[in-house]
Parts: sequence; structure tokens; C-alpha cells
Amino acid sequence: MSILPSDLRIAGGRPLGRPRVAIECKDHASSGSADEMRAFVARLYDLSLLKGHRWYLPNPSATTMAIYPGSPSGTFYEAKQKYWDENRNSFNAIARQGGFSAGSRTMTSYYSIEPHSSISLNSAGFTTLIQAVCQWIDNNVP
Repeated sequence: MSILPSDLRIAGGRPLGRPRVAIECKDHASSGSADEMRAFVARLYDLSLLKGHRWYLPNPSATTMAIYPGSPSGTFYEAKQKYWDENRNSFNAIARQGGFSAGSRTMTSYYSIEPHSSISLNSAGFTTLIQAVCQWIDNNVP
């Protein structure tokens, strides 16, 4: 699920760019792994408008290592900060029927991803997720 403001849509209503609300739903009773969390982070990065907004990445041939924590700082690595900022300017969540492994939970605060577990229709976890989305929209979408 994703929500895009009208200024990120191109003619005809097709979405373009990073969703303001991105939720990945997993119908698995098992715990989510660190690899699953990394894959979600990668999908969020893939949706960011780096190609269309050159100021995100001053040197388009920069190494992809620039997006990872711990990369060297400087103009060459500005993309890392922009990605990090975009994570904080959007609501990102993984909703799972099961839980999350300790390894996956350690990444949630750095990448600004909300882990929501024990999700099933009309469950307390479901209600908490819906309330979190509504609150974020109320606070951040004009």
C-alpha cells in the first residue's frame, strides 16, 4: 500500500516517486528476518527520486555504497543523508501476522520503519497500525 501526494504524480495519475505512506504486508506466522527488513529498505530506496532530482546525488556515477550507514562523508556521499531524511519524512511500516527477529528490529529505528506484528483482521495489532497511519496522515499531509 502506498499514498502519493498529487505533486508526485505525472499526467494521467500514474504515481512517480517515493510514497508518503509505505506499508509492506506479510501474511507469515514466522518471525521476519533481517534480510526481509533490508529488502524493504532497498525497495524504499528504489522509489526515491534520485535520477530525476540530481541534487540528491551530485555525482551520478557515485558508488552505491554511499547509501549505507558508515559510508564516508562529503559531497560524494550526500545521497546517504538524503535517503535517511526521506525515511523520516514518510511513514514506513512492515505489517506481519507473526513477529520480528531481534536482528530485524535493530534496523527499524535507524531506517524509520515501524514494525507492526500480530496483524490479523480486527485484531489489536491491526487497530494499532491503522491508528498509526491515520495519525501520521493527520500530522503530515496538508
